Amino acid sequence: MECSITADQLKILFVDVFISVIVFSGFSFVLGIIVFDTIHPNPTMSKRTREIQRYFTIILFLQLLVSSSLWVT
Repeated sequence: MECSITADQLKILFVDVFISVIVFSGFSFVLGIIVFDTIHPNPTMSKRTREIQRYFTIILFLQLLVSSSLWVT
């Protein structure tokens, strides 16, 4: 059996992949900024603000872990 893909289907596939790459790179960029800010906090921030930032970063990573494990299954 031969599997034939039409030009329209191929075009839709390329558009979907392109959009997925853009969305993934955008999320990766935002995540990189969040991680960088957590690792290198602003020295003028109070200790309490740094603790809150660390807490929310941990929550973000846990949400990403759960959502990625749900996405895989």
